[in-house]
Amino acid sequence: MSGSSYVCYEGNLQPGPLSEWLAKTRGAQALLDAPILCCTIDHLIPATEGIRGGRQIAPMLRLMSSDLVLDEPDDFGLEDLPALSRLVHWAGLLGSRVLLSSATLPPALVEGLFEAYYAGRGSYRQNRGIPGQTPAICTAWFDEYSAAPGNHKTLKSFKKQHDNWVEKRGDTEPHL
Repeated sequence: MSGSSYVCYEGNLQPGPLSEWLAKTRGAQALLDAPILCCTIDHLIPATEGIRGGRQIAPMLRLMSSDLVLDEPDDFGLEDLPALSRLVHWAGLLGSRVLLSSATLPPALVEGLFEAYYAGRGSYRQNRGIPGQTPAICTAWFDEYSAAPGNHKTLKSFKKQHDNWVEKRGDTEPHL
């Protein structure tokens, strides 16, 4: 590796417009600097809403520099699904990975969030990869017994593996 390709981030930006903006924007620096950020999605949803006078900048930068873990996304109400789908789409658009953590995700929610991520990731790859190439989305299902990794270029192949996982998982449940 050449010396010019080395990246070192020590928690401080070089002086400039971004560091000045972060310093005077309440909570922005903390949102970006936390090595692990545990928060409600209310802190990140502004990344998908560009009409609030710059409030989208810090959450967007956070999504660009970290992965998104959504715990129990099936606990959200139907009225929250458009915002949740936009957030997952933006995570894909900005190059983040998404992990959904729940044992009770309905198939329609899993498929909808996969489609949202797939669309965002496709745009990301078009700008960062080879244009016109269909992106394969790396997926995996985990439980206390096993794991099932996959790579999917279509909703159909994703749905098939998800259905197989759910069916297999139902067969491995301990019966009391």
